[in-house]
Amino acid sequence: MTFVTCEEANYFYKEYAKRAGFATKIRNSQRNKDTDAIKNQLFTCNREGKRKSDIPEVEKTNPMSPLLFLLF
Repeated sequence: MTFVTCEEANYFYKEYAKRAGFATKIRNSQRNKDTDAIKNQLFTCNREGKRKSDIPEVEKTNPMSPLLFLLF
């Protein structure tokens, strides 16, 4: 669906969610760098939960801590 303004989209999804029995929230917004106007918003269910990263925990951790270098 396409909306003219973000407020129009927000109103539509809030009304839809109310009728369907759940709540919505704005998860992400992107703004235009020049005008600072919102150009994109992502609406999600209020009970979405936390997003999980696509990167495994093993790749996120640094196996060589700076503290280890100080010990040697």
